[in-house]
Amino acid sequence: MERPGCACYEFQAMRRPPSFPTFAALCCAASLSACFSPSEGPAAGSATDSSSGSTTDAGTAGETSQPTGSTTLDASSEGPTGTDPTSADDSTGPTSGAGTTTTEGAACEAPSDCNAGLFCVDGTCVGCDDTESPDEACAEADADNPWCSADGQCVACTEASHCPSDAPACVPDQGCVPCDEHEQCPESACHLGGPDAGSCFSVDDVVEVQVPGAFAELLGEVGPGQDRVFVLSAATYTFPDTGSVFPYEIDGAREVAFIGNGATVLEGNVGPNPSPFNSESDASQVYFSRLLWNGAAEGGNDGVSILGVGAGAEFWIDDSTARGAFLNSGGSAHFRRSNLVAANATPFGFNDAGLQGSGSLYLESSSIDADPLTAVRAGGLLDIRYSTIVADGDFLCGDDTTGVVRNSIVLTGGSISDECEGAMWSNNAVNTTGFGVSVPAYNPAWFNATEDLRFRLSGAGQAVFADIAEWEDGDPLQDAEGDERPTRGPSTAGADEPG
Repeated sequence: MERPGCACYEFQAMRRPPSFPTFAALCCAASLSACFSPSEGPAAGSATDSSSGSTTDAGTAGETSQPTGSTTLDASSEGPTGTDPTSADDSTGPTSGAGTTTTEGAACEAPSDCNAGLFCVDGTCVGCDDTESPDEACAEADADNPWCSADGQCVACTEASHCPSDAPACVPDQGCVPCDEHEQCPESACHLGGPDAGSCFSVDDVVEVQVPGAFAELLGEVGPGQDRVFVLSAATYTFPDTGSVFPYEIDGAREVAFIGNGATVLEGNVGPNPSPFNSESDASQVYFSRLLWNGAAEGGNDGVSILGVGAGAEFWIDDSTARGAFLNSGGSAHFRRSNLVAANATPFGFNDAGLQGSGSLYLESSSIDADPLTAVRAGGLLDIRYSTIVADGDFLCGDDTTGVVRNSIVLTGGSISDECEGAMWSNNAVNTTGFGVSVPAYNPAWFNATEDLRFRLSGAGQAVFADIAEWEDGDPLQDAEGDERPTRGPSTAGADEPG
């Protein structure tokens, strides 16, 4: 698209090595007020030998990539064809001051006078936000980065609407990526697992539930192989006393998401159903987000109890609190930024039967409060990162336990069993010798319990658990409250990163 008064622009390619100021001969007459040219040539950090066509790393060739604000192109440097850039035609290169680059706001006569990523507009080097049509300028300059950001950079996207369905999340400095949080799909929810992992549910799958009594009926209408997103209002949804052990059966390769708003309560009852949710399918995916699970008020069942999950099924619980929690699963259970409070004098179990199983338990910036229970039992694969586990009894593992436990707090009234050595333990705070940095037995003065965070650290707790952890690739970037974790140097063990 032509801008008024000019048929084309020139653009200094992003991060082009300074020894190769290539630009297309697209400029208009020298009197035009703004120019740019599309990016061409090797990727940033590499240089192409003009005689062989081979690509070498700029660092090994004795050259460095040019940061914004530097002036590194020597007037004596040769271009890609071995010609002196000062002899370039006025329509394709600088007419004066050739061989130099300048910072934003500096004077220019051609795009090569400006640093990488800048446009020459009305004789001044500017960012894309100071061009007449910022997005159009970026799109013509670089098809891979067609949008102008608020800070004047050409980028792959500036909002989710710019992204395709299989990579719907727009992340600064990365572009469009697969979703891994429900918030990245504001009109539905994210497929966190399964064959559609990384994409958003279709908006056609969304059902808003305003009346708690309709919940069970609506769930029963989801057939095998179907997807559904239930957006639950701020209300209390009580599990029905159906006389069935499993009132909510989720199987048949279904993917179902239950999305609350932080004031949505799922509540147990005193009927015979010990497990509100069950899936014997090897392909079902079930997601819960921003919910409060309550056990029955009068000594009934657990707030969240998941049993009998098929080996390939997955349950995800994000940003939720479960008062009364029991899990005995053969599939995969993921807890992110969530609090699990076990109840009813039953151990918190995962693959509890004989402590054997092929399931996987993931805890990420989450907590398990097993007090006053006898034990936390875990068989199968463990992936526990930056989490806090407090048990009145032992932490027991099975012979088949594998995985990783790192940057976490694990405090028991007994000990961590030898079988747990099947997992790799690193940078943890424990009161059992051999599994991390030794700390004293559990002291309630270390924590200030809140509605949203069971084990928020007090000042005394911060002194005990500071500088024990160290972030590694794959670890959560946020703590249980959404606060950023340091990714360099020592950090605090457990679910809470004091801020």
